[in-house]
Amino acid sequence: MRSAVRGQEGLCGGTPRASAHAPENTMPAFEEAVRLGADYVETDLRATRDGAIVCIHDARVDRTTTGTGLVSELTVDEVRRLDAGSWFSPSFRGVKIPCWRSSSTS
Repeated sequence: MRSAVRGQEGLCGGTPRASAHAPENTMPAFEEAVRLGADYVETDLRATRDGAIVCIHDARVDRTTTGTGLVSELTVDEVRRLDAGSWFSPSFRGVKIPCWRSSSTS
């Protein structure tokens, strides 16, 4: 399989390719990466004001959502109310920023 990052044989990362088809760091982008045959999915994580972890690249929500401000100054509820899809295409209107849930049992 070809690498999405370097074009070399090996593991294939999903988000660089999938972000051409769906808004970055959203479930539609992750699902598209899987559909395209990615071996793994790369994402970015940031903490909200109340300590929740959300999938978003930028420190601010301005570029990829309908909101404004720093992720670290918003609560998870405020972040989850934002539209993270319509900036990319009207067909993604209403897509939400995913929350990271730990699979740890500690």
